[in-house]
Amino acid sequence: PAAYVLLASYYFYHEDQKDALPWLRLLEAAATRPDADACFRCFHAYRMNWALIGSPQTQNIGSDYLRRAAELGHTKAQSMLAEEHRSGANGQAKDETLYLYWVEGGSEDAIYSHAKYLTDKGSQVPDVLMADLASIAEQWPNAAKLLEKLKRKR
Repeated sequence: PAAYVLLASYYFYHEDQKDALPWLRLLEAAATRPDADACFRCFHAYRMNWALIGSPQTQNIGSDYLRRAAELGHTKAQSMLAEEHRSGANGQAKDETLYLYWVEGGSEDAIYSHAKYLTDKGSQVPDVLMADLASIAEQWPNAAKLLEKLKRKR
């Protein structure tokens, strides 16, 4: 899937855009298998309008691939889908329950984003989430700053 995206990108931006389509079709074929990475890459292709050049359907199809990638366990897709449900972006329903469902994927992005969201909203950050935030704070400077801020508030 990574090679298909690279080739599609090359043709889309440097050659005739229509020459990108065969590579995108191969990517879509890979996404029909339970391949989270292929689904996530298809999501990007549609969101960047590569797959249906000029078609208004690209956002909806891209959202379908994002959801499929998330369902297959792609942590970045889970985080992105959670954020879309939190904000109502890209045609997703603004839904707190779906936001929390996808945040529970536990990716580092999701942990940080959820803790920051609760902090910005003025809500209490649960102890479990504080522990998760502490576990990523060593690798994420922003997570470390947020953790210190939250500890000072308690």
